Amino acid sequence: GNSINVNNYVKLGNILYRIIGITTSTDNNTTLGLDSGQIKLIKDTSIGNYKWHSDYTTDVKWENCIMYKYLNDLDSDTTNQVLNNSNIISSDWKNKIDLVYWNIGDVQNKNDAATIFGLEKNKQTTNTSKIGLMYLSDFYYAYPSGNVGAICSGTTCPNWLIDSSNDAWTMTRAGAVASYSGYIPWKIFSNGRVDWYYSFYEYSVRPTFYLNKDVYITNPEATGTSTDPFILSY
Repeated sequence: GNSINVNNYVKLGNILYRIIGITTSTDNNTTLGLDSGQIKLIKDTSIGNYKWHSDYTTDVKWENCIMYKYLNDLDSDTTNQVLNNSNIISSDWKNKIDLVYWNIGDVQNKNDAATIFGLEKNKQTTNTSKIGLMYLSDFYYAYPSGNVGAICSGTTCPNWLIDSSNDAWTMTRAGAVASYSGYIPWKIFSNGRVDWYYSFYEYSVRPTFYLNKDVYITNPEATGTSTDPFILSY
């Protein structure tokens, strides 16, 4: 939806998420290992700040960056846990998160949502994993008509994915950026503006994942607001 007030809240256990979208039967979703009808969710609020990667001068793509390891509990520091942190992902839902390939094609320019998505899907990870971040295209599709969002605020360009309290990372890279002398990922500013930035800075993290197809809503009469979310079960 392309409004600030999209009623897409769901609850897994006692934890709130929001629906980014539902997969279709496209070739790209097949490539990612997804079926049609799977729900893509994002954590309602930030889980804190973390760096995308510690080194921006080498060509480190998503599946080798420290953010990827942090989200999927592959970090040697066991205090850095997301997938196995029951305060972030309810323990009884961990096995309902699908293992998928993720789009990691680089995006160099602030284009429209469809163009950005086309660039992202040019390449996928070589391994499957459960947790990612929102794509830059996810954020653009939440603007009215896929607005480029170069200089926007929550007032002038409504977007429910804006975190008005934090700048937030996406999992999309800009790739090699000469003016930065390195390989830079995209971030979303708290006013809705998007730009690439040095990966070693710590910005907001909102885990994103796809649920298996066997989940269902137990309270279809709910309104989908944060105070009356849809309750998911399986």
